[in-house]
Amino acid sequence: MPRAAFALVVGMAAALSGRAADPVGSGTKVLSTVLRGMLIENIPTPALESKLDWGRQKSVTTGLTFRKVGPVRWNAVPQKGMRNDGHWQKFRGTVEDPAKSLMLAITDV
Repeated sequence: MPRAAFALVVGMAAALSGRAADPVGSGTKVLSTVLRGMLIENIPTPALESKLDWGRQKSVTTGLTFRKVGPVRWNAVPQKGMRNDGHWQKFRGTVEDPAKSLMLAITDV
């Protein structure tokens, strides 16, 4: 959230907390409307993204290379390579039409 917008919200909250309780509750309605608008503008796309073990690889033996050490003796040298490892999971969540579906209520100020 930009610093100017954050300062505006903090200033409004301080002004609302210093006033006497408004029987209609218009101050909290204004604050919730302003905060709701800021939330709608600043919701990231996607709103939730998780990559559990995504891209994890492990060094494993992929083969053997035999080298002659003496007249009768051979030495096996393992060949290593990176291979995919684990159960890769990717989750992505978005908010569909936040202007219609997002509700914000501020109470007990």
